[in-house]
Amino acid sequence: MIDQGADQLAFSHLVPPSPVALDLLRLLCRQDRNRVDLVKHVMRDPATVAALLREASAAGVARGNAPIDLDTAIARLGETRVRHIVVNQALGAMKIQSIRGYALDDYDFWRSALVCAHAAERIGKAAGLDSGVMYIVGLLLDVGKVAISRRLPDTRWTVDGVRPDVLESDLAGLDHAEAGAIVVDAWGLWEPIPTCVRFHHRPSEAHSHQAEVACAHLASWVSQWMGVPTGCDGLAYGLEPGALATLGLTDFALEEVAVAVLEGIQAA
Repeated sequence: MIDQGADQLAFSHLVPPSPVALDLLRLLCRQDRNRVDLVKHVMRDPATVAALLREASAAGVARGNAPIDLDTAIARLGETRVRHIVVNQALGAMKIQSIRGYALDDYDFWRSALVCAHAAERIGKAAGLDSGVMYIVGLLLDVGKVAISRRLPDTRWTVDGVRPDVLESDLAGLDHAEAGAIVVDAWGLWEPIPTCVRFHHRPSEAHSHQAEVACAHLASWVSQWMGVPTGCDGLAYGLEPGALATLGLTDFALEEVAVAVLEGIQAA
């Protein structure tokens, strides 16, 4: 078990989502979530209310509909689109500027996170998992890179033939997956999110939530396969063959997911 107290200072530069945003994320992780609860929680966050009303109103204007309230906006947008807006609004408030240890800027970081989120959602749906929770998982897979980036050299630190997470542990005392698990656990986000983040590069080592971890692993791999910038450690993590079998998916199904993700990202 990692000593969270020992790493508290190392993560002090990471701006977490607001308490209201974290409450929304926790609500979206609940299987018994409903629209009434969602409206009640969203109303506590003016920025998210504005984002939902803005998008729903734009869709309504295109169809000639009258102005709407929040409940109507959520009903009009549908659960999937509402979830995307709520989660992206919550995590976008983290004010990530650069992840210099990985040669990433904020645009590339969020672009990679968005691709992972869409991939995790698509794979989760195909495998019969809670696609909403998997979307949140996908967005948070690499949050540990932000947490430990200041412990890494600004110049190239990766070594050909050596897994980057091994080098991260040598340089920073823990790898980005371990750091990410500490972060999401500290934010009070429920399982399977911490376990998915912790084992997304080593799914065979997870002792619980194997299906969700396999989904996270495949989503991360799809993002790399699509050529999305993930930092100087990109393309250094292989695909564990057992992950597809865990979810009962085929190589062809994964390729279909990648195509659908690309189309979804282009639309977004």
